[in-house]
Amino acid sequence: MNKIHFIGIKGVGMTALALYCKEKGYEITGSDVSEQFITEQSLEKSQIPVSVFDEENINERSQKKAFRY
Repeated sequence: MNKIHFIGIKGVGMTALALYCKEKGYEITGSDVSEQFITEQSLEKSQIPVSVFDEENINERSQKKAFRY
């Protein structure tokens, strides 16, 4: 299975992209700040794990990474 780690996943655009990729069969993880965002409910409902920013979240298991600029 292809895996994607989204950095800044709580943003509206990144959440939408993560949900779309999850629907297409990708295994999704993400990281962001600890602050609460309105998008967290959608991520939780889709069982997408979100962790606090940490370089350890990105590893060789994540085949693709998505960044927000």
